[in-house]
Amino acid sequence: YAPVDPSVRRWRPKKPQVTDEVDRVFIGFGNWGDPDGVRLTLHALREWSYTGKVDLLLPGALLPYRGILEDLGEEAEYDMDIHHEIPSVPEVIVEADVAIGTYGHITYEAMGVGTPFLIVGVKPFMVEYGEKLEEESRAVCAGHVDALRPEKLAEELSFLTPSRRQELSKRGWKAVDGCGLKRTAQLLRRRLQTFSLR
Repeated sequence: YAPVDPSVRRWRPKKPQVTDEVDRVFIGFGNWGDPDGVRLTLHALREWSYTGKVDLLLPGALLPYRGILEDLGEEAEYDMDIHHEIPSVPEVIVEADVAIGTYGHITYEAMGVGTPFLIVGVKPFMVEYGEKLEEESRAVCAGHVDALRPEKLAEELSFLTPSRRQELSKRGWKAVDGCGLKRTAQLLRRRLQTFSLR
C-alpha cells in the first residue's frame, strides 16, 4: 500500500542486485527547509573516506543553501552532482548503491527500485517508522538528525556490507512494487460499497 507513483515501475529492475563496493550514493531529504540532514550526511561520507559519486537532490526549500553544500562537496574526496527539479527521482535512485535521506516518499521510491535506504529522521515520527522498517530489514534507521554525529552515521554506512545491502534491496523491492495507490483505491472502493450496502 506504499503511496509510490506507478511510474516507479519504469525504473524497477526485474531483479534487485547490489555491487561489492559502494561507488554511488544518493542523498535526498525531501522538501525539508533545514539543511542539517544533508550537511550531516556529506560530513559522514568524508568520515567514511568515501571517494565515489554523490547525487544530491536539492529541493526548492534548500536552494538558499546550495553554495554552502557545494563548498562541502568541493572539500571532499567524492564527486558530487546536485540535482534540482528532476523529472523522475527513481531514475536517479536506481543508479545508486545506497540512498540516504529522511523518511518519506523517497524511502519507498528507493525500496521500489531495490536501492538500500538509510533513514535519518528529521522528526520523531520518522524515526519511529524508520525503526519499524529496520525491524523488517527493509531499510536502516540511523536515528534522529539532532542525535547523530558524522562519525556515527559513517559507522552505520560501514555496516552496510554487500550481504546486508542485498537483503535490504530484496526485501524492499518485494514490499514496494508501484501498485500501492491502486491497491489503496481498490480497498477504499470495497469499503465504501460495503458501507453503502449497510
